[in-house]
Amino acid sequence: MRSVLGIQGEAGFRAAVAGAGADRHNHQRKRCSIPTGEHSMKRFWMRAKRALIIVAGLALVLVALGAFVLWRLSIPPQPGEFYTAPAGEPAAPGTLIRSEPITSGVPEGAVAQRVLYWSTGVDGQPVPVSGVVIAPAAASDTPRPVVAWAHGTMGVLPECGTSHTVLALALITQLDGLIREGFVVAATDYPGMGTPGIHPYLVGNVEGAAVLDSVRAAQQLDVGAGSSFFTWGHPQGGHAAMATQRALEKAYGSEFPVTASVPLAGPYALAQPVLSGFDTPVA
Repeated sequence: MRSVLGIQGEAGFRAAVAGAGADRHNHQRKRCSIPTGEHSMKRFWMRAKRALIIVAGLALVLVALGAFVLWRLSIPPQPGEFYTAPAGEPAAPGTLIRSEPITSGVPEGAVAQRVLYWSTGVDGQPVPVSGVVIAPAAASDTPRPVVAWAHGTMGVLPECGTSHTVLALALITQLDGLIREGFVVAATDYPGMGTPGIHPYLVGNVEGAAVLDSVRAAQQLDVGAGSSFFTWGHPQGGHAAMATQRALEKAYGSEFPVTASVPLAGPYALAQPVLSGFDTPVA
């Protein structure tokens, strides 16, 4: 038989074990219970603050990535080997050096070619110049009139030209309508834009020569380009269109009967404002 002391000890042990289990259960309940009141609000705002920090960080990363992508897209590609003239004696102004087809962005019912031709530089020496020629694809029984398009300010470096980019044709105003009306469009890049060298910005005799020689180059392609043509340009191109008219008057392109010249918004008279000072009104 167990002694009274042993029974009391066993009962005490059981009570201790039961008490420990209850304490552990209560502790787990306390630890796992859902907080309420002020403590709950603090935890909520801490979590919200962390979430806002994470969202703001992701937004900054996306903005930085977008800015980098836009910056890279704004850098034009470098012109390829097409734009380097072959070694040897230069030919007469307007002589076609080479051409290649353009297939991207061509208007319906048209053919387009990238061209490289000889023109006259700022020192009076021959220089290669690039451009594009676009014409109706259908054959014509008579020579087609030519629109010599001169583009606006794009820069002064070779990569600032347009003919080597995907925008080669998109930058020509009303190109679709001109093609529908049966015109051949010759658009020069100007010297030093596309081709190697620094572009002589707003040097009229160089611009006029490049525009006229682009028409001569177009006549050597199988597009039916005639000698009757219009000059058309905007900003720098307006200056170039005016310079083309002057070149014609000086017999640089004496074989061309120009029909009309449309110089739009060009910087035609810079000397007087510069010499008199920008703060002085010019009458």
